[in-house]
Amino acid sequence: MKKITTLLYFGKMSFKEKMAYMQSVWFDLLGMLVAICLYFSLWQAVFKNSSEINGFSPKEIVVYVILSQILNNHMSNGINMELSSWIYQGKIDVELMRPISLIENLFGKRMGEFAFFYLAKGLPVFIISMVMLNGEIKTNFWLVIIFVVMLFLAMCITFYFDFLIGLCGFYTMNSYGLKFSKDAILSFLAGGIIPLAFFPEIIQNVLIYLPFASMISVPVNCILGKYTFNQILGYLILQIMWIFILSIISKAIYKRVILKVTVQGG
Repeated sequence: MKKITTLLYFGKMSFKEKMAYMQSVWFDLLGMLVAICLYFSLWQAVFKNSSEINGFSPKEIVVYVILSQILNNHMSNGINMELSSWIYQGKIDVELMRPISLIENLFGKRMGEFAFFYLAKGLPVFIISMVMLNGEIKTNFWLVIIFVVMLFLAMCITFYFDFLIGLCGFYTMNSYGLKFSKDAILSFLAGGIIPLAFFPEIIQNVLIYLPFASMISVPVNCILGKYTFNQILGYLILQIMWIFILSIISKAIYKRVILKVTVQGG
């Protein structure tokens, strides 16, 4: 119970910290809207003479583009850069002295960022984009609830990936290059650029069981109503399984890395 209270405290502080920089939110909103409009234009050309491609109708691809770009933007803003900067600037020793573990500290902050992002950025961008692009979504209350749960689980999966990338800063002192490579690769494999349904079937069957699909493709396809109840249940179990696996790997590597801490500039 004490750990949960501490995590909520860090989440609350992170949320308040983001609220203090509302001006940057407007630029982020504009950037997401521009990206959505660009991708929408490309898919319009693809669907110009087609009423359905690979199971997607023109209306569904509009919703897919909007949601995938929102999720992709959230996925690319992980904690790896913050962890890397702490190491580079020599602040990591202060963070390690806190009564809460570094992983729990960063996870609490990530929860606050998660809440702030979808309330202050994701939801407004979704509504504006749906109106601008004449989008239409046919879903129900339970699919929306499952979608939100999947988003949270996707955040957990992304967190551990970001944490592993951040740990590289203990060796390289700079993980900017790794961060951008991670964003590009994960965005592609998660379905942030092209829906996984457009990949060859053999590749789809591999990617769908990897953790990347759970970050974007699975939640978006879920709210679009493309899965049966059994499939949804299977993907939820798969997400939880990947969180468990990645958390074990992250903690194991963290324990080894922390014994060899070398701080630059501190």
